[in-house]
Amino acid sequence: MRAIALNFTIALAAAWAVTLNLSAEQQHYDGVPGTIITFDAPGAGSGPNQGTKPSGINPLGAITGAYIDSNNVLHGFVRGADGTIATFDAPGAGTGSGQGTQPYAIAPNGTVVGWYFDSAGQPRGFLRTPDGTLNALEEPIQNTTPSITTSGFSRDAHGAIHSYIRYPDGTLLPVEVPGAGSGSGQGTLVCFVTCMNSRGDVTGRYIDDNNVPHGFIRFKDGSITTYDIPGAAFTVSTSINPSGAVVGIFRAGAVHGYLRANDGSFTLFDAPGAGQIPGQGTVPQSLNPSGEVTGFYADGSYVSHGFIRSIAGDFVTFEAPGSGNAAGQGTFAETNNPNGTITGWFADSNSVAHGFLRIP
Repeated sequence: MRAIALNFTIALAAAWAVTLNLSAEQQHYDGVPGTIITFDAPGAGSGPNQGTKPSGINPLGAITGAYIDSNNVLHGFVRGADGTIATFDAPGAGTGSGQGTQPYAIAPNGTVVGWYFDSAGQPRGFLRTPDGTLNALEEPIQNTTPSITTSGFSRDAHGAIHSYIRYPDGTLLPVEVPGAGSGSGQGTLVCFVTCMNSRGDVTGRYIDDNNVPHGFIRFKDGSITTYDIPGAAFTVSTSINPSGAVVGIFRAGAVHGYLRANDGSFTLFDAPGAGQIPGQGTVPQSLNPSGEVTGFYADGSYVSHGFIRSIAGDFVTFEAPGSGNAAGQGTFAETNNPNGTITGWFADSNSVAHGFLRIP
């Protein structure tokens, strides 16, 4: 659901309410236990490609994301650390198929940011304060920091992408990478959910005038570093942590993961069991302050599985209970917080999405 993102993964693939579909299963891999709780937002549809898709988790364990109803309209939700779920719609959100509200990130104080698709299908931003107040913004937002500095993007008249940092007073600071193309679908795009750290550094990709994506980091002082994995068809970053380390993916046949340390050195990795042909591979999604990476991988049958990679390079793989085992189904780990708690979603045997929380 990370819209505007290149579709690496599909080939891999308002009242308070307590209507949780709870189940728990102890997972033990390499001696590491973890409890997985599954849940559905009230109102989530039960058809293929409908359901509940968490995207962000804060240090206290509160989760945000979207659910897709039976009419294929998106709505936002916040699941508190106590398991209660609040649903919401951004003001001005469209009510047609493929329209609605898409939260991405949740700050430590519970502020939620994201975007909504209006009745014309145009993406616009919103900010939801901890008391539930919703503020519509002109530009889509996809990241937030503890100080509620955020980042997002816009498109110009030619369809090129331009990113920005938005400060709490509403001031916008453009983020433009030299070498970014100016055609439709080209430009600079800060990535999603955990792509802005507490220092104000942001990461993402820029797409050149040959439509090739490359990784970048923009530091708080305004300096920009660009990079590529040698020999890769493309390089994309997906997360940055407070120390400035970055994880992402590159394609060389299958997709593979990399970790870029703040000294500029690279470590390349694959989750055990990841497939090695196009449409398969390893997709790191989030890097927490401890250096733990979470994400998912698609195996040789195009079924997805969650993984954790420790700072030492050890892997734990896991499945949410109820995950389907057909192509495009399985477990999709999205984000980990400083405590190592992970949220994401799984597609069951009917390709319906359900949320999960993995507690270490």
